[in-house]
Amino acid sequence: MSPCPMLRPYIEKYYILEYQGTATGQPFEVASPANCYAALVFNYQSDYQLCHANGHEQRLSGSFIAGYSTEGYRIRLRGTVGMVGVVFKSSIFRTWFPALTNADINDQRIQLPDLVGSEVEFINDQLAEAENHTERIQLVESYLMYRLRKTHLPTHMADHALNIILQKRGMIRMDDLAGMVNISPRHLRRVFSERVGLSPKFFARLKRFGYINIILSLNKDLHWQEFTIDGGFYDQSHFIKDFVQFCGHTPSVQILKNRHFQHSVLTNG
Repeated sequence: MSPCPMLRPYIEKYYILEYQGTATGQPFEVASPANCYAALVFNYQSDYQLCHANGHEQRLSGSFIAGYSTEGYRIRLRGTVGMVGVVFKSSIFRTWFPALTNADINDQRIQLPDLVGSEVEFINDQLAEAENHTERIQLVESYLMYRLRKTHLPTHMADHALNIILQKRGMIRMDDLAGMVNISPRHLRRVFSERVGLSPKFFARLKRFGYINIILSLNKDLHWQEFTIDGGFYDQSHFIKDFVQFCGHTPSVQILKNRHFQHSVLTNG
């Protein structure tokens, strides 16, 4: 779902996730690979568990900010799940919420009331009572417009560099990127790392992986050489190395997982 025109410079998209628990009460798990998306999530139904790659589990409820994910994770859903997600276009979300300016939230979830106070607490109740998804998006956009009016959003060169990386799907040399934003490669590394919490080179790898993972999920019959070329990798070994780092397993295993998931959806849907 796309944002309104005034929010499009800052917001990539919205998503709504709803899940009705099974009759047996057994939890349902969804695996997610590493990704370069930061999001604001309004969870208006049951709590759920976030399972980090290191084994740590975190119970999530209410509203929270989700930083970039540098490693894969799982979410465990139980009961009735309902949430609206707001995916930001760049690191501009740190300016929307000034308390995050000097905080490293990559691979973290930060409760929104801890950042903005009680102003947000009523939204989840309204989302739960809304009659349809259109009303829920309108409620979220009203809050985002309030934050937009309240917060000064200065232009930051790191945001410009980050947006270029996203547009290029991570396939850009750092020297070329530095030239496009008119600063030295060393200065780019410093300001980007301070703003985003990741180096521009690592962020580009993360974006490139995300792009190739989408190709893999949609085109399971492509040959490895095509994946390597389309993803801008030097060779197959570099491709597999990045995939294992960001997804936790090889591309072959991911293809099997995609097929199993698609079969489950077709069988149960």
